[in-house]
Amino acid sequence: MVLGFALLALGAPVTSAAAAAAPECDTPETWDRPGVERRHEIDCRRAWTVEPASTPAYGTVSGLVYDADTQVASWRYRANDGAAADDAFTIRLEGPNGTATQRVAIHVTPGSQNARTAPPPPPSRSTSTAGTTRTTASRSTAAARASTSTAP
Repeated sequence: MVLGFALLALGAPVTSAAAAAAPECDTPETWDRPGVERRHEIDCRRAWTVEPASTPAYGTVSGLVYDADTQVASWRYRANDGAAADDAFTIRLEGPNGTATQRVAIHVTPGSQNARTAPPPPPSRSTSTAGTTRTTASRSTAAARASTSTAP
């Protein structure tokens, strides 16, 4: 802040790093299981559009859409049977400050491991509810509380 005032006093232009930042997505990773198609979402800031730039090697991404009002990209992913433990695809984001690519990591848990339920997301990074994984940094605590159930 002091540096900004010093530059302003010297007549140098002061710009906000956030205002000039390229579009990006929060925590671009998801968890899945072979043979099961699930819907996923991630928050992407400063973007007008999001489109696929590459496809995953061990599964299929379908229905990639971006809602610029809520800044949420969503898609469906289905890992192939016998998929490798890690897969990924790339998305291209375009916004007011340019274009960027973002790698979305997909962690595939084999069906033989924890076969009754999908793998849990890491603490305070993602929540999984009713077949949708939403990855956020700022809303994870509230979402985790909202998704807690007492069903047996």
